[in-house]
Amino acid sequence: MSPVATQDSVSQGSIRLHRIGVHPVKSCRAVHPEAWRVEATGLELDRAWMLVDPDGRFISQREEPAMATIQTTIETDAVIVRDRDGHVARIPLSHDPDAPVREVRLHQADRLGIDFGDAVADWFTAALQRPCRLVQAIPARDPWENHEPEGERAKTRFPDLYPILVASEASLQALFPGGEFGMDRFRPNLTISGAPAFAEDQWKRIQIGDVVLELVKPCARCQVTTVDQSTGVRQGPQPLQDLAKSRSWHRKPVFGWNALVRSTGEIRLGDRVKVLDLKLEPTEIGPSVRE
Repeated sequence: MSPVATQDSVSQGSIRLHRIGVHPVKSCRAVHPEAWRVEATGLELDRAWMLVDPDGRFISQREEPAMATIQTTIETDAVIVRDRDGHVARIPLSHDPDAPVREVRLHQADRLGIDFGDAVADWFTAALQRPCRLVQAIPARDPWENHEPEGERAKTRFPDLYPILVASEASLQALFPGGEFGMDRFRPNLTISGAPAFAEDQWKRIQIGDVVLELVKPCARCQVTTVDQSTGVRQGPQPLQDLAKSRSWHRKPVFGWNALVRSTGEIRLGDRVKVLDLKLEPTEIGPSVRE
């Protein structure tokens, strides 16, 4: 059993939930509610929808950085999307029971998604100026499970692999003290404040409100971090280049931690973050090494 965290290892009283990030449509702009529900598959509605090309392959900011400019708003019965020109579309939270189920591809994984019809597909096609369809995740019917060693066969909606991504404000400030890169570059679900920089590398299990999470794997970062999330423009090699110099794991730049949900429930901004257990062995994260 992991050792229980003490005041010597982390100052727990000041660690709080600073921001919640829900991304209803994968790679589009986040919503930042004051309170939200955490389910076994992640934050409710997080990456619940995904855009795919005519062949069913997912579309993200990796190839369409302008997706960052598509704003999302969650209403009682729908998600509202708005493009940079102010054009609006409505995505109902409940799907048509007769809607077709499509086979889609997310990275190397075959997934299932409910097609949300021509009207919203036409809207996204016009916004991105390329043919695309919108599909909704159906984890209860999707045979996909996370088969990575740390994944424990977790099921999700449409994040890349893990239900929750946790990041620390202090760690970001330590990496980029000039403030040139905001947390939105890294698109976490939960942002923590009040902990020492990189204290999260030691954490095994944390509790936020009713929710218990286990931090199982550093999050490898990709070129999405090079996209200015306010303009939707890719700006070059940063912050990946600098990140690799100080935060590398298995030769990949990392920031934030992928987490599994051990206990579901409600979370709210300002909730205390309790460190329940520390790792028996520290995760070796450091500068990249040239061979």
